[in-house]
Amino acid sequence: MKKLINLVLAASLCIMYSCGNKENKSMEADKSSSSTETNKAIYMKVMDAFQTGNIDSLANYVTENTVDHNQDPMIKSTGLQALKDAIAMVHTAYPDLKITMISMIGEWDMVVAHFNMKGTNTGAYGT
Repeated sequence: MKKLINLVLAASLCIMYSCGNKENKSMEADKSSSSTETNKAIYMKVMDAFQTGNIDSLANYVTENTVDHNQDPMIKSTGLQALKDAIAMVHTAYPDLKITMISMIGEWDMVVAHFNMKGTNTGAYGT
């Protein structure tokens, strides 16, 4: 069961998305590269929030109306609050969570990450 929960958690964290304008895909290469690097840094800040449980600065990186297309069914809130609730749920269940980034790729407003998560399940998950 623990492996299943970890797999579901990893799949949920892996899916990051954006509400960017699809018509702006023809940006210049240098602007796209800069934007991509910024998006990767933001992704790392969100992953850090999962590790630490610190959600105070998330509003600086995630819009209020963000949409999680793979939201945990236990989370009933929406938008930024849903992300905060997911982080709180994960951090409660795995307070010593450690996320090790293996690789990350990005293009325009998309980021995909391959990472390893380790933690000790010491609390309830999704109750």
